Amino acid sequence: MLVGLGNALVDYVLPLKAENPFYTQIQENKGGFFHTSQEEFLQMAALAKGAEFSCGGSAANTLKAYAHCGGEAAFVGKIGADEQGEAFKKSLQDKGVCPCLSVSDSLPSGRTIVWVDENGEKTIAAKRLATARLQNEDIDWNKIIYTDMLFAEAYWLDGNTPMLRKILRLAYADGIKIALSLADKNIVAERQRGLAMILPCVSILFGNKSEFEAMGGFLKNKKMLQVMTKGADGVDVAYQEKVVHYPALKVEKIVSTTGAGDAFAGGFLFGYMNTFNIAKAVDIGQKCATQVLTSVSSCL
Repeated sequence: MLVGLGNALVDYVLPLKAENPFYTQIQENKGGFFHTSQEEFLQMAALAKGAEFSCGGSAANTLKAYAHCGGEAAFVGKIGADEQGEAFKKSLQDKGVCPCLSVSDSLPSGRTIVWVDENGEKTIAAKRLATARLQNEDIDWNKIIYTDMLFAEAYWLDGNTPMLRKILRLAYADGIKIALSLADKNIVAERQRGLAMILPCVSILFGNKSEFEAMGGFLKNKKMLQVMTKGADGVDVAYQEKVVHYPALKVEKIVSTTGAGDAFAGGFLFGYMNTFNIAKAVDIGQKCATQVLTSVSSCL
């Protein structure tokens, strides 16, 4: 089983237009994570009023892709006692992912606004709310202890660093393999100390080109499998001081890039855990990513 640790979020995906009052600020953070104050986020949320939402979050999307490929997966996180939280739980169940969710009675479920420009590039604003701080009682420790591999998103370094460190260290000491997604270039740049504390536990590291660049490139680590997605330029995999390039699959028409990297990670992990063949894992990951790139949905 693959157990994922991540933020339980509902996503509002909206087109980025020039008349958007936050257009300039969003463009300055293009392709990354857009930090906002609570007031600014509420103003953005007002622009999404009435829009349909989907249930996402980086780790959840990865687990859905993993389950789509036929793997057994579970998600550990926290939701609010609201419509969005119930929808998030149901979305996991519908995709074959076991929801190991605690519920906050005081805070609403976390949410994300994904601004997509005319080229399909995404810029993200989010408030984690209920999922921002997890305590011991919020964690299903039995799922952690008896899993084959843990998958964590680096977004947890923003608020949940102590819990993330605790879980990963316990898992590592128990011989459980750990995969980590770098998640966002700004998270990598701003949380380098926390990242450095958990990287020694990580067996497989995922990130896109900008995220690895924010870290200074591939790490000099013979034991870690490092996977860099580069969009139309394919995938680079570093292992035991060797870097192998895999060309991208042809995509006829990209609808949106939202969630493609998450889907790739899910497909890759399914391929790798079942075959231990990197080339096969990359191929499955790319096929999962392609399905997301050509769909309006941010997950499989």
